[in-house]
Amino acid sequence: MKLTLIPRLAWVFSVMIALIGSGVASADSSAGLNTLALSNASGPSGTQVTVRLALENVDGVKGIQADIVFDGAKAFFSGVIATTRSTGMVVQGEAVGENRVRLILYFGDAAQLEPGSGDVAEVTFTLQGAGGESTALTLSNMILSDLEGSALSVTGTNGLLNVADPLEIPDLQISALKNPGRVRTLQILVRISSGSGSDPTVEIGGSFPTMTSLGQGVWSGVYSATLSATSDTIKAKDSNILGVGSEQTTVSFQ
Repeated sequence: MKLTLIPRLAWVFSVMIALIGSGVASADSSAGLNTLALSNASGPSGTQVTVRLALENVDGVKGIQADIVFDGAKAFFSGVIATTRSTGMVVQGEAVGENRVRLILYFGDAAQLEPGSGDVAEVTFTLQGAGGESTALTLSNMILSDLEGSALSVTGTNGLLNVADPLEIPDLQISALKNPGRVRTLQILVRISSGSGSDPTVEIGGSFPTMTSLGQGVWSGVYSATLSATSDTIKAKDSNILGVGSEQTTVSFQ
């Protein structure tokens, strides 16, 4: 898996602000038209596909920021790498919620992308959900900066992810985290590949905690055990066209 994540989003914003300076609010009217474009990709649910981010630029470009918005029930962001054209740039990405990924590319020195065209990043998504579905990949919050720190005019061309039928039943992994201050309260995490894209069914102690998607194929729920319980078994399941996948684990209380 190609995975590069930014540890702090605040740092991401500070990088781009430093790059574009006072040019954030408006583009340089003397600059030409530049275009960012996403490719399409297709694959079976549960597999990874690569989407190419291309730049056609008539201006020299030092830094790029762009969000990609998509349906988090159909795919999630898995990583981003540089291409031959963007060699020497710092290339990073961060999932911003379940349905958005933010990309940052910049030169840390006096280099720039010379006018031309070609791919500048390869973005990896993991597909999920039922076969026959798709999600648009919509570019937003696009910013290009030049060597002088001015924002450049930029337009975007969107892409598309197509999800085919999965190759295997859902694979589930369960983790249970105890609250240090309330050791009978569990945070339940379920990671799913080749899943339906919907919330998994989780049962523990005769109850069914509400599971919320955290993105990246992970769901979270909370459960509080009774005072008399010495252990509880967590059972989770999800299904796709090929069948039902399930997993369970037992948690002990002292």
